[in-house]
Amino acid sequence: MRVILGAIAALSVMPAASGAIPRAEMDPRSPSESPSLIAAQTLVAQTLAAPQILAQQPDVNQLLEDARQSIDDRQYGQALALYQQAAQMETDNALIYSAIAYAQLQLGNLPAAASAFQQAIALDRNNADFAYGLGRTLGEMGDLPGSEAALRQSLTLNSKNQDVMIALGKVLELRGDLNGSLAIYEQLITLDRRNWQSYLAKADLLMRQGRHGEAIDLLEQAKVIAPYEPEVYVKLSTAEFGLGNPRAGFAAFEEAMRLDPHDSDLYLKQGAIYSALGSSELALGAYQQALRLNGNLAEAREAVIRLYLDQESYLFAVVNSQFWVERDPQNPLPYQYLGMALQGRGRTVEAMNAYQQARMLYQQNRDLPGVQRVEQLMRQRS
Repeated sequence: MRVILGAIAALSVMPAASGAIPRAEMDPRSPSESPSLIAAQTLVAQTLAAPQILAQQPDVNQLLEDARQSIDDRQYGQALALYQQAAQMETDNALIYSAIAYAQLQLGNLPAAASAFQQAIALDRNNADFAYGLGRTLGEMGDLPGSEAALRQSLTLNSKNQDVMIALGKVLELRGDLNGSLAIYEQLITLDRRNWQSYLAKADLLMRQGRHGEAIDLLEQAKVIAPYEPEVYVKLSTAEFGLGNPRAGFAAFEEAMRLDPHDSDLYLKQGAIYSALGSSELALGAYQQALRLNGNLAEAREAVIRLYLDQESYLFAVVNSQFWVERDPQNPLPYQYLGMALQGRGRTVEAMNAYQQARMLYQQNRDLPGVQRVEQLMRQRS
């Protein structure tokens, strides 16, 4: 039961492929690696809005209008170039730098986004949103002390911003200050008893402390407030499994899937549950459904490949690895899996080529553990 709980909990906050399959020997990454540090928060770029900006110069306003259109068209690289050009023409406009930060976030450039937020703050130290953006970005980068400082500054400027409070609670939780985190969540609930996300955040923390019964009480309250939110039922499922109630756990999870049958992440989590139970065929079906809904879901693709490797279904592992390589040619992980699958098929030369490509990409990323893992696989060639 503890394995099931761990599988759901790892995915109920932020999907992570390394937690999807419990067999560590098949995982080419170290257990300590994590794709995100602010659990229960979506990616920063999805929650921060592109700012509306009014410039002093007509030419700059035209650039900003064009940049905004590029944002609407999801042409983030083009928008970034336009915002940067505008910043050169109007160097004292803090909102332009915050827009640069937003575009950088959309492109996944976290350090550049943090730098842009810092420039915006230097020009306007009284803007709580800039401090919030910096805090969230630093948190995603793993700079938890910096994240906490920025989020506290944002709260100093706007003490009732519930998004900032939830983010700060998560950062404190990750820093090991569970009492501080709990106090934040309780303050949130007192501030707005209709904010169901506050109940979920506190329930997450209680589950970490093994207090699943208390978490269920909170989640039942959240269910009354937000009866159609699938995330509430996913958390409730986790808590029920943790309390040793598998029937209630499955029922809650099935309700989440009924509410949102097209959510690929839910099928990803379902696959993790079946994997933890040892039901590999059911897990495979769930992961494949996740991919039918979202073909770019790397966590599901990885889980499918690992299951095929477990089953020694090397041909299917090769096909899925090749598909992943085509979708993400700069990612070393699919090449590594391709090498493993080809090696299983006895195609040693092709496997070595895939391993070499993976090693080169790991080296480019300065990922020494990745290089070492690939080299170990190369030494194990048949």
